[in-house]
Amino acid sequence: MSAAVLEAASVMQLTGRHIEKVNKDLRVSARGGWLARAFSQVFGALVTGILNKDALRMEDSAIWFKGAARFALEANLDPRDELAAMLLEIEKLKASMQRSRAQGMELRGHIGSSLPALDRVLAAQADLFEAVEAFRWTLLELQANHSTISEGYAATTPDGLDALFDRMAQEQ
Repeated sequence: MSAAVLEAASVMQLTGRHIEKVNKDLRVSARGGWLARAFSQVFGALVTGILNKDALRMEDSAIWFKGAARFALEANLDPRDELAAMLLEIEKLKASMQRSRAQGMELRGHIGSSLPALDRVLAAQADLFEAVEAFRWTLLELQANHSTISEGYAATTPDGLDALFDRMAQEQ
């Protein structure tokens, strides 16, 4: 087994594990949101600590996804064997992240004032979402890089691209 194949398998396996980790962190964060609503006046320091830990986990995960995307591109990994399953997991993760962000925004509305720790969580959620989305696009780009080009469906010049679009329009 070549080093590139081993690296590709490792990144894809680590990505799956990291998606599970972020999903777990989102469940923990949802519990923190409930606590924040219930005890924000009485246990402000505790709530702030919980929210700061949530934000730190999300910031760490965003850094991981950014690094994984950079590594995958630099190593020119071929994700095609696991791409469909990975894209499905990424879409599920993004949906969970969107629900978590909605809960955070709802919490902000219940509190009625700015809570710096909650603002940090919301910013970390946005950064993590963007990092996961960038990672998804990296996988799609790598898939395109490793896919075979169908005869007659490649263009290297603007004129060639126009001709390709014309051909595709005629085939419809």
